[in-house]
Amino acid sequence: MKIALALQVVRRAGFVVGLCGLVAACSTELRGKAQPYDPRVPNPVAVEMDARAHWLSQQFAPRQEGIAYAHRGIDVRAASGTPVIAAAPGVVVQVINDAMHGQQVVIDHGVDSDGARVVSRYHHLSRTDVARGQRLRRGDRVGLLGSSGFAAVAQHLHFEFRRGETVLKADPVDPQLHWVDGVGKVTCFDAGRVYAARPIRITYPTPCSG
Repeated sequence: MKIALALQVVRRAGFVVGLCGLVAACSTELRGKAQPYDPRVPNPVAVEMDARAHWLSQQFAPRQEGIAYAHRGIDVRAASGTPVIAAAPGVVVQVINDAMHGQQVVIDHGVDSDGARVVSRYHHLSRTDVARGQRLRRGDRVGLLGSSGFAAVAQHLHFEFRRGETVLKADPVDPQLHWVDGVGKVTCFDAGRVYAARPIRITYPTPCSG
């Protein structure tokens, strides 16, 4: 059922993907690689992957007039059980499980320097390791990567970065615009680095090797 659904989504999106995009048996330990944007995405970001970062297997795609498909975050492919870590400091506001997106954690990162509420979401986890109301530091483990939920064709983390008026009214934005090291510069978490509190910028939501 999941494979059939994925093929339908791929056809609607007009993507041409390899078998590894659909089959969990393919390598999940690729590092330093990023899938290109959907060609219909206006003004795609030039992405500079850190060579240590897990494979970024799908980019953000905004909802556009006349095109039903949208991808509201980025997908990180890695082995099932890989730790998923907080992309910035914040407070856990939801730990939920639903049929479509599986086990999820939602973190409120507070109000940014421009007055926007900033939120991150972590979908398809195999396990959650946090509780509602828990305060997290950047890099703290929120759970383990998996394939929970009907929308997960293979093991991966669907990561969303949102900004808006409130937690519930925060809209998805391209995470590539908000890395610590700058637009498009995928930034691995470094426990020994000092990060500015504002503006709110993110680090990669899985640990990097080396």
